[in-house]
Amino acid sequence: MIFNMNGPLNEWEANLSEAALQTLAAIGVIFLTSLLLGIVLGLFLVTMRSGEGSGKKAVYHGVKVLLAVFYTIPFILLLLVILPGVQFIPTPFGWWEVNLLLILIFTSYIGRALESCYAADNGITEAYEALGVSKKDILLKVLWREKRPMIIRSVTTAAIAVTGAVVIAEIIGGGGLGGLSYHVGYAEEELGLLYTIVSLLILLVLLLKVVGLGLAATGPGRRRR
Repeated sequence: MIFNMNGPLNEWEANLSEAALQTLAAIGVIFLTSLLLGIVLGLFLVTMRSGEGSGKKAVYHGVKVLLAVFYTIPFILLLLVILPGVQFIPTPFGWWEVNLLLILIFTSYIGRALESCYAADNGITEAYEALGVSKKDILLKVLWREKRPMIIRSVTTAAIAVTGAVVIAEIIGGGGLGGLSYHVGYAEEELGLLYTIVSLLILLVLLLKVVGLGLAATGPGRRRR
């Protein structure tokens, strides 16, 4: 179990592949959940920002302030704060409270990034509104096509950040590749294991970056020379 503080060290050393699968599962669940919620949050922010009336503007600015305050608090401090004061609920993908904290952080990141991408429309919205295109179609079709590379690059950055945050949480909690690298690789001076885990994480980050940049470079929204 990821973030298991009581896992025996000899089992960790013998189960590098299991630790890797646990870390990948945690990254996948946290990232995909954050992505779905972040898309909803981003579209909500875009709708409130472009909506008419003081009520929508007030809601937009209020949510933006809350997200800014929440996101500026370092993740490691939030994690250290919740560790002593909660009753941990284990899941197949890690401690529920830790996963929830990570999901909240990266939902706010993806939502703000998506809203920023849509905000820089360079007059596209006004041009299509003049042609009679509905705001819904502009938001979901036109701007998505135009901003697709920028959005994918932002999502790729979020995926890489999720990877780092999960590993940090595992180091503190004691499971997965993070816990294995610290409690066995570092503390027990198993340098071969430590270097292997570091290499795996570097390869994972490079893979995410290559896939993300590759997706951003394809499709109708790519830059043309």
